[in-house]
Amino acid sequence: MPKAKNSKLTQQHYAGRVAAANDVLGVAVYGRVIEDGEVPPRTGGIQHPSGTDEPLYHSQIFGTFADGVCSRFPVPKEAWMPKPDGPADGCGWDPKTYVVWKNLPLSWSTVQRPYKVQTLESILFPAGRLSISDKQLRADQVVQILADCIPGAGGNHNPIALSKILQFYGFDTQHQIDVLNTWIVGNANYGVQRYGFVLKGDALNFVAPATLLSDIAKAIQDKATPAM
Repeated sequence: MPKAKNSKLTQQHYAGRVAAANDVLGVAVYGRVIEDGEVPPRTGGIQHPSGTDEPLYHSQIFGTFADGVCSRFPVPKEAWMPKPDGPADGCGWDPKTYVVWKNLPLSWSTVQRPYKVQTLESILFPAGRLSISDKQLRADQVVQILADCIPGAGGNHNPIALSKILQFYGFDTQHQIDVLNTWIVGNANYGVQRYGFVLKGDALNFVAPATLLSDIAKAIQDKATPAM
């Protein structure tokens, strides 16, 4: 991805000593901003998480990255959020569709629909921050599976980019795709089994040469389950 032109550091790029020490308490949130949902932070008696008077935005929250684990909600949550930090850049979320809020303090109080003031932590993790690392492959593990299985199944060695389609890696026929699927599902050294997970044989039947790697990664992460 090309670097942004004329990029400058601002005060927001720096973390104070206390903030840096508490970074572990922050969370990255992935979602979408709902149109015409802008409100001043004082609405509902809440404050902006950065202590500014910038507006908050009615948003849908689809997932998080916390404690080194990517997670997705079965049903999106709605809350008022600050301005996004930019397009999604992790956990397999499509940057053309989703945005990311980075390092939000979980102790920050915001408003969830129906209108109720709650901490961000209670909205995102109502059952507590239980690690799901034993229940779902991490995003970096999925990327590593693709990085190993694509060339192993006969593809090229182009760097893994989730925004690319499978054909970019040399997969033009259904037979080639079937071989790749076999590697991902059944190869004990390079597929999902290397991390102690299993994936049904038909989980990737939707894959075609024009399928985005992000869609394949999402399917692997969503459908792979811990081996019994």
